[in-house]
Amino acid sequence: MAIEIGSKGLAAVNLVIPQGASLAFAIVHKDAAGGIIDHSQSTIKMALQTRSGTDTYDMSEYCEGQTEQITVSLPPDVTTELPKGQLVWDIFAEMLNGASIRLAYGSVNVVDTYALDGE
Repeated sequence: MAIEIGSKGLAAVNLVIPQGASLAFAIVHKDAAGGIIDHSQSTIKMALQTRSGTDTYDMSEYCEGQTEQITVSLPPDVTTELPKGQLVWDIFAEMLNGASIRLAYGSVNVVDTYALDGE
């Protein structure tokens, strides 16, 4: 899955994360002319949080800015530790020029892997 974001950033994206499964997606950030913004020198910050704001799960180490896109790859051992239920998430790119751009946000539904099989 690839999320495409325009020059101003900010896409609303809802995620479903099965506990114990890997999750991978890419974000393609484009400027006003449609050119891809290079994030190979950006610091990417991503967090999941309970709706009450009491618990935050920093996922930044699983994000990588690249020339053509930003990739997010959550391994199974990380998704296993997430609490079942509704969370919220967002992702930022901190650029070399000091600008911080919120690229995407949304809700997260963390489910048991067996729930996907209908058992």
